[in-house]
Parts: sequence; C-alpha cells; structure tokens
Amino acid sequence: MITKTRLFSLLAATLALGACVGPAAWWDADLRAWKGASREELTNTWGPPTETVVRSGRPTMVYETVTIVDRREDTLLDPSSMVSSERPINEPSIDERRCRVYFELENDTVVKADYQGTGCEVRPRPGAS
Repeated sequence: MITKTRLFSLLAATLALGACVGPAAWWDADLRAWKGASREELTNTWGPPTETVVRSGRPTMVYETVTIVDRREDTLLDPSSMVSSERPINEPSIDERRCRVYFELENDTVVKADYQGTGCEVRPRPGAS
C-alpha cells in the first residue's frame, strides 16, 4: 500500500525530473533533418557558410545570424498602452540575438547539426517532412 508521504515524494521527484528537461526549440526537427545531406545540398539552400572550422576532427560549416528585435515597436503597436515620453527603467528596448548553426561533415555529408544562441533562423531541408 502506498502511503500519502510516499505518493507525495514520488510526485515531487517526477516534477523535479520534468523540470530538468526543457522544451526543445521549434526548429530542432528542421535542423535534425539536415543529417545525411550533401555539402552541395546544404550550400544550395543555405548559401556559403560564414566560416568553416574543425570540430571533433571534422570540417564544420558555420552559419551565423544576428537578429535585432526593436521592442519600441511593440509598445507603439499596443493600442491599450499609454504613450509616455519617458523611457522605461531597466527595460531594454532593443534586443540583439545571435545564433550560430553548425553542420559537421564527414565525406562531404552532414553527420551532425546543432546550434548555439538564440534567434536562430533554420532553413528547412527541401523534400524533408
């Protein structure tokens, strides 16, 4: 028979473990779809890489994007907000998001794809679903 204390402990442990596993980024599936693509297919869709480096002993094509988010526009577009000439304290109005997408190659075929940063713009692989 399970006691209330044991049931509570089990529930608490389940919630704690669930909190450790964060949600995957929405573009993860699109990024994983590039595994097995040729270098030519990659450059036809993504264009030339920002740089090519060596990671894990393999050539890695790196694509970098910078996205500027201007939150002042959000304030101006919100009809319920009060217009003020004073800038909000401790609230940045412009946010810069940098992302680097890495494609590790072996024999000119993508064997690993990952990213670092935020604001990633992942292009879907043509023909992949």
